[in-house]
Amino acid sequence: MLRCLLFCLAGMTGGAQAAISICFNQELNDPAAHPVAVELIQAVARRAPELEIRLVPLPWARCLREAALGEHDGALAASHTPERAAGLAFPLQADGQLDDSRRMFALGYWLLRPTGSPLRWDGQQFRGLAEAQQPLGAQRGYSIAEFARQHGAAVDDGSPTAQAMMRKLELGRLSGVLVSQAHAKDLAADPQWAGKLETAGPLLLRKSYFLVYSHGFIAKRGALAERLWSLLAQERESPAFKRLYQHQLGAGQP
Repeated sequence: MLRCLLFCLAGMTGGAQAAISICFNQELNDPAAHPVAVELIQAVARRAPELEIRLVPLPWARCLREAALGEHDGALAASHTPERAAGLAFPLQADGQLDDSRRMFALGYWLLRPTGSPLRWDGQQFRGLAEAQQPLGAQRGYSIAEFARQHGAAVDDGSPTAQAMMRKLELGRLSGVLVSQAHAKDLAADPQWAGKLETAGPLLLRKSYFLVYSHGFIAKRGALAERLWSLLAQERESPAFKRLYQHQLGAGQP
């Protein structure tokens, strides 16, 4: 059951505070999805057993919407956009700028194309869009879609799941797909796509991902929000998490 958590990160001690409800992308419930975000906050919960952190899996766009409305205290692993920052609180420096030092981790995106396609990303812009004809694919709620549009690509970001997006590609309704490092690694190991897909240039974008909060949670429990941001940053730099990140996502640092 999606609404009833498979795991509740709870330290049920006598001094436990009220539970913190944090939603996350339900696709990370799949062990094959390289859920480093979930594993990172699990590690934080072990460091702070007095906290009760309840994780709620939801479709990603819905998670962001409900967190902004205050139906959850926060959302796990959101990249920064001005639109999201209007409804959700990101960690900030004293001057009001985004504090990247308190990210959960950073993750890159690849453009994957059918083998032999003229479509490519040259590090600055897309090439071969006219010849490819169909739009690029991105999952619903993923900010990489706006990045691609800003660089001149038509984007279909109506797919609620990775599987639905890949089905569109298989049917020829997409010219290529914009996927995270984790998803690209999975596809490379999937026999269904062996020899059918290739990367189309360098990483498009390396983005930082954050635990974000509703503005209501910040107003009521700001000190706790700051503490969790700090604990996540500390755990990100731990040798154990760095090994996990490299094992699941390949080369690079979180």
